[in-house]
Amino acid sequence: MRNRYEIIDALRFILAAWVAIGHLGHFPIFGKQAIGATGAIHSLDRFTHTLIWGLPAVMAFFVISGFCIHTPFRRPGKIPILRFYLRRYIRVLAPVVVTVLLMSHLFPEMHILGSDSILWKSMLWSLVCEEIYYAVYPVLRAIRFKVGWWPVMGVTIATSIVLSDVYHRAPEWSDIGPVATALILFPVWISGCILAEKAHALKPLESAWTIWSWRMAAWLTMWVSEFLLFHVGVSKVVSMMYVGGVAYFWIRAEIAYHKDRAASPVLAAAGAFSYSLYLVHPSVLEGVKRYVPAVDEYTRSGWLFTAILTLVYAYIFYLLIEAPSHRLAKGVKLSPVKPAVVTKELV
Repeated sequence: MRNRYEIIDALRFILAAWVAIGHLGHFPIFGKQAIGATGAIHSLDRFTHTLIWGLPAVMAFFVISGFCIHTPFRRPGKIPILRFYLRRYIRVLAPVVVTVLLMSHLFPEMHILGSDSILWKSMLWSLVCEEIYYAVYPVLRAIRFKVGWWPVMGVTIATSIVLSDVYHRAPEWSDIGPVATALILFPVWISGCILAEKAHALKPLESAWTIWSWRMAAWLTMWVSEFLLFHVGVSKVVSMMYVGGVAYFWIRAEIAYHKDRAASPVLAAAGAFSYSLYLVHPSVLEGVKRYVPAVDEYTRSGWLFTAILTLVYAYIFYLLIEAPSHRLAKGVKLSPVKPAVVTKELV
């Protein structure tokens, strides 16, 4: 049995890169020739534009977050609640504070607080939901060990369905607020907690065909949800809980497949700065537009320059901001509840 789930590190980088590319835009295969093009070039360019959409990757992040938070505490016993909160908030909030300051400079039309808050009208909305989940986790865990997961999932799924029906016309999460958003997506996060208790008992998955089927199913679910949003008008408020359900089974399959094989060492190592990549990529994309006007994102060279700069900046941010906050958080000693499998602490 492996000491760490390296595949989780690798997936974190893939998902963060997926979100970043979703904001950057697809690689311009045809370059500027695609602008104003008709016929086959226009059709192919539109199709490639649909291949990557960042929001479903955030649902997979929620599954991984629940998995990583619950893994050290998946056995019954008391946890040091105050130290749990302190460690979480040092780990997560220090990089967020720096990100907010940077974004407030690049996006002056947005404010730190209020209806146009950067915390809610940017990719940071998912971090707001995460903070809500961290806050209620000790109570959630206590309930789990009283009644089990399925009553909890039954209540949270029912709540999610009711709220998504109430807000089914809302185009954005910012239209319904953080509490309603967190409640709608709560079953996705809880599914990660359930996976934390099942992971060690999963049978190794040997078939490459099976794991690639799950990968394609996850991608197809993303594509269908994107199609439903932009062509049928089915709001993300309605579809994302179900996307998160598919993400749960996909990530479970990845863990089973990598029980007896190593994940890509490059992707696993890159997972260390995936949180930084998620945080800083919008600022890099905006900074290139404002301060490097010679770079044209519609050209292949411009796209590659922006993508590479984003990775480099994210890694520097990790070294200067995220890694020190992580070391500081590790100084807060946790838990008398010892895990059966030692896992790397992840966001």
